[in-house]
Amino acid sequence: MTATTEQPTAEGVAQLPEVLSREQAAWMLQVSPRVLDETAKADQIPHRRIGRRRVYSKSALLAFVGGALVP
Repeated sequence: MTATTEQPTAEGVAQLPEVLSREQAAWMLQVSPRVLDETAKADQIPHRRIGRRRVYSKSALLAFVGGALVP
């Protein structure tokens, strides 16, 4: 991931770590960090809280987008 305006590619997603930051998850899903925050706060997308931070599993997000997960 080099820029937030760059479209995700299979290669770019493969290079991401398994535990994603807010910015990485937003880039991968092609949404703004604000939209990602709102979606996570409404428990509509898989995430975990670690202290005050939300983190995202790359494999859980890929499964969610593919329709395999219901949060």
